[in-house]
Amino acid sequence: MYGSCDRNHIVSTDFISKIIVELTQNGSLINNRGEYDFFTSWGESLKNSHEFVTKKSVESLTEKLQLPVEREYQDWEVEIANSSRLSEFVMFYESAKLNDEEKFALMSLIIASFDDALSEGNVPDGIWDKIRGLLRSNFDLHGKTILYWSLVDEELDDCFSVTQYMRELIVY
Repeated sequence: MYGSCDRNHIVSTDFISKIIVELTQNGSLINNRGEYDFFTSWGESLKNSHEFVTKKSVESLTEKLQLPVEREYQDWEVEIANSSRLSEFVMFYESAKLNDEEKFALMSLIIASFDDALSEGNVPDGIWDKIRGLLRSNFDLHGKTILYWSLVDEELDDCFSVTQYMRELIVY
């Protein structure tokens, strides 16, 4: 499986999987300042974190949010990302009764939409604080998503616009 970096580079998700295995085996990682990062307490959660958006969750969210209907479901969240609906997506995540699959899919859409908003220079005030809070409070669902968008093996200037924000969640 492959992921993209700024849509012009391909990065293997094998690297992220390797990190997940290492972190969950030893349960910790030390940053460059000698501090333990979030994997110390959340490393075990990565084992149970979701990895893929399901067809069922896409169909459900498409109906609930009146999203464009896509025939293919690969990279759904990137293909239908909509920066102009970012605040709406976040509010829906906060208020709707969603199962874990729907939360995972919706957060994937939120992050892709946030990435677009950053690229366009059109970020709603306070939106990152809300997204960060949701990611932290639901890490069991979103840990692997955070790692994916963090592109920890890439230089920051060669990544998604949202990468620096995702990296902020790894060490804080």
